[in-house]
Amino acid sequence: MSPIYDKPVRLLFRDMVDDLRLTKGDVISKQQGIDWFRQNYPKIKSSTVTTLFIKLSTNAPSRPHYHATPDDDLFFQIDGSHYRLYDAETDPPPLYERETSKEKPVVWKMVKEAVEYYGGEAKNADIRDFIHTRYGDVNDSTISCQILICTVNAPSRINWPENHKPRVADDSRYDFLYKIGRGHVVTYEPEKHGIWAIQLNDEGKLEVTQVESANVPLISEPKSQNQPVEVAQKYNWSRLNHLQIGRYAEYFVMMEFTLYGFEVYSTEVDDRGIDFIVRRDGGPIYDVQVKSLRNFGYVFIPKSKFELRPNLLAALVLFFPGKVPDLFLIRATKWEQPDALLVSKDYEGLKSPPEWGVNISRKNLPLLEQYRIDKVISNL
Repeated sequence: MSPIYDKPVRLLFRDMVDDLRLTKGDVISKQQGIDWFRQNYPKIKSSTVTTLFIKLSTNAPSRPHYHATPDDDLFFQIDGSHYRLYDAETDPPPLYERETSKEKPVVWKMVKEAVEYYGGEAKNADIRDFIHTRYGDVNDSTISCQILICTVNAPSRINWPENHKPRVADDSRYDFLYKIGRGHVVTYEPEKHGIWAIQLNDEGKLEVTQVESANVPLISEPKSQNQPVEVAQKYNWSRLNHLQIGRYAEYFVMMEFTLYGFEVYSTEVDDRGIDFIVRRDGGPIYDVQVKSLRNFGYVFIPKSKFELRPNLLAALVLFFPGKVPDLFLIRATKWEQPDALLVSKDYEGLKSPPEWGVNISRKNLPLLEQYRIDKVISNL
């Protein structure tokens, strides 16, 4: 893609430094940079300026995600919105993209390795420290969620997709930790800690419980014939408000990516509409924006926050009553050819800003099916 102006934006940053006469020790704010570009190069989006501040800052934690090179060593980040010029003589060595010759294992394997390293007993903080030391930038929330998922006696583990069905805790991928205190786990030993399972109780709800043997029925009898045993009661999405359903959707998508072997990173860029970043085995980096909807309807994303580029994904989570959420991944470039499902609205002459939309209806479900996560994830 050719630059909008006669220079790439990263080189325009050096023009900005010269124009503002920044010298060693001078501080520039992110907003000052945005204002300078708005005045001198108005076609450059503020989100692009924000992203370049990160790429050009030698110590920005998420800089390695943006393939920085020594030619990009311009700033030193003071905090989330202030920078000064990089001083090669006094500042720490710049951060660049980490070597990817050694593939990172999935997070549950990292957690298992950490606990084994500490002799079968560890605090959550120790597990995170071990993983950061051994594997670098792994999101803390991803590690914490994976510890919870893999802890056989953690009541809330049923909230994650891999624990959505009744089963005995004997899966070596997800059933290897036992909680002995707040933020304190040991290696799970059935002979010592008893046999644990995820079971349907007499109200049709999943619960974590200790059982007498691995052969015990995992579905209890209903209280009456008029009350069928089903997990549907758990998925009564009408109980959640708009904020709660949005948070659930975001964490649900993050954990699905984790299960498929992706690393999940929070993003420092807060004005692009991006919820998080994912990457697998040193491959391409994808920005992810999560949208959610209960039942059929319409969801949209402002065009100003959703550039049609291959490494931007819309993660659509549909909440139908009584069912586990459905997850679909749509590349932004799919909107280049709108259809009945993926629509483009410009609202010419109106106050509403232009938007990309998704029309979710019974009629459009066949068009949506091609974007189901298990059908597209292998192509990322």
